[in-house]
Amino acid sequence: MIEKLHTQVRAAVQAISKGQDKAQTSVDTASNAGKALEEITTSVAAISDMIIQIASASEEQGAVASEISENILNISQIADENAGASDKLASSSEDLAQLATELQQQVSHFKY
Repeated sequence: MIEKLHTQVRAAVQAISKGQDKAQTSVDTASNAGKALEEITTSVAAISDMIIQIASASEEQGAVASEISENILNISQIADENAGASDKLASSSEDLAQLATELQQQVSHFKY
């Protein structure tokens, strides 16, 4: 009977030891999971910051693209105005040439 009791105590001690080992393994696993969650949280925060930076850069690019488009329109208008002014200048040059020819003809009558 003492031997049986001794065997049962030994089995109980072994079961408790195994339970402690499993509990320690569970604690280690939970600790590792906590560390992994902290790393994930840090990574998510970094990604969130990057997303905010990308959104800000995209907004700036949109504003710059809009400004470039406006500048191109202004350049186009100035080019159109210059073309009109060049046409007027050409017409005025032709008129001036015609007047110079007429003046030369008039002056040629006064030669000796």
